[in-house]
Amino acid sequence: LRVEADEITYHFHIMLRFEIEKGLVDKKYNVSDVREIWNAKMKEYLGIVPKKDSEGVLQDIHWSQGMIGYFPTYSLGTFLAANWQGKDKKWLKEHIHKYGSTYTLQELLKKNQMKFDPSVNLDYLRKKYLQNGA
Repeated sequence: LRVEADEITYHFHIMLRFEIEKGLVDKKYNVSDVREIWNAKMKEYLGIVPKKDSEGVLQDIHWSQGMIGYFPTYSLGTFLAANWQGKDKKWLKEHIHKYGSTYTLQELLKKNQMKFDPSVNLDYLRKKYLQNGA
């Protein structure tokens, strides 16, 4: 299950879901094939096949609520959080939260003289999960 995944495999779930969504939108996939595609990609990416659909293709409510293309925002949030590591709640409230959706991400980063750097999160994961950090 995505919600029980560790911080590495979590992103594989998101990637898998987005690939399927993109395939459906591009008419590469048929809705009737989504279960089989899901299971095949789970096997390919994570080496497992869900025992039941509620642990696989139907584990999230997003699709049933029409939320297509939404999942990558979870990965984006994780990677952004790594960039903001060490910032206290006051800083986040003053520089990020108070703006809500007033600005695009790019505008918000520019306003705060920050860059989005995925390597920060990747470095964290390497240090945590690989002995030599390579």
